[in-house]
Amino acid sequence: MNQDTYIARTRFVSEVGLSLHACGATSQRIERHLKSLCALLEVHGTFLSTPTSFTFCYCLDDPTEQRVQIERIEPSDGDLGRLEIIDALVNRFESHELDFEEMCVAFRALDPQQSYYGKWMQAVAWGVLSVSFAGLFTVVLSDCIAAGGISLLVFLLAQIGGKSQRLEPVIEIIVSIVAGVCAAVLGWMGFVMNVPLVVLSSVIAFIPGLSLTVALSEIAERALVSGTSKLVHALMGLCKLYVGALLGVGVISIILPLSGAFETEGVMLLPEWKTMPLVVFLSLSLTLIFNIRPKLAAWCLAASLLGFSTAQWASGNLGVAAGMFLGAFVVGTFSNGFANRTNRPASIVLTQGLIVLVPGSASYMVLDSWITGQNMLGKVTSMHEAFLTFISLVIGLLLANAILPSRKAL
Repeated sequence: MNQDTYIARTRFVSEVGLSLHACGATSQRIERHLKSLCALLEVHGTFLSTPTSFTFCYCLDDPTEQRVQIERIEPSDGDLGRLEIIDALVNRFESHELDFEEMCVAFRALDPQQSYYGKWMQAVAWGVLSVSFAGLFTVVLSDCIAAGGISLLVFLLAQIGGKSQRLEPVIEIIVSIVAGVCAAVLGWMGFVMNVPLVVLSSVIAFIPGLSLTVALSEIAERALVSGTSKLVHALMGLCKLYVGALLGVGVISIILPLSGAFETEGVMLLPEWKTMPLVVFLSLSLTLIFNIRPKLAAWCLAASLLGFSTAQWASGNLGVAAGMFLGAFVVGTFSNGFANRTNRPASIVLTQGLIVLVPGSASYMVLDSWITGQNMLGKVTSMHEAFLTFISLVIGLLLANAILPSRKAL
């Protein structure tokens, strides 16, 4: 292999790594995928991926003669549709459908903003997500309606803030302040609703529950730098959201005092069989939010229903920790089986299944109870319980990967 070919191949690997990071893939999966890609391209590569930096190190034969590239990057959101496309290109190269030059051309022709769904469909998905989440924690229909309506405004603000470097670092604070103001005003106007729950539900797309689980999982797998960085970033995001909501509700409560006790008598209630339909709607909305192809929606829905049903049954019979462990184990084995059967990234199904399990909202409720001394759902939520739930999820995922490993790196 001559020097020009070597440089071209390493440049391509770096471009793939940065694109996978922009898709929201976890650090271990990115590093494993790039090592597999290097093996296909017959170069040696070592990688260190963190939420804010990416180090690429390449060599041909002599490890002392290395080509090093260091990139400063920003934490990213999830675009599982693009991740699937990138993985499919590498699969086509591995099966000799494309040569290296054709793969490079196809990869660089990809549109970073490509989406299977329009903005208005994504806005609807945010609303459905908030309504579904609120419905899982309340029986009052007005809570769901208020959360869904406010979430549409939150989506609009998120779209505006995402295009501004000045606003992006504080977008969590802005949207939670606006959500808090809107919910408090509605409460003052006489709408029967649980204001703290409505605020939480309207910003649920920003709650870093999955990020916290991924961070602990990476720490457990000894990716200490990346895992610790993600853990701190997720905790800071959670604090931004809570402080913003506290400011929004607090300011309006001073100007327009809220009414006293929260009463449900005489208001329209949700039916008792609400739970499973809401999980279905929640899963389908996540399919749009993560830009997953409609063709894979059934797989994602199956992962969500399996994980939620298992966790719900086990929690009622064995305790919350055991329920989360078994739910994560089922989702992990199902997603790895999906990857082995379809030759697609396990992350697509795994992310969907975990979302309905991760207790990010529990961490938010702990902050609320610590600061205000109140419990928004009328039950005690302790940090010990939330932390134990996170650890149970991580252990379930680790055992699932050990018992039924995925042949796919992503």
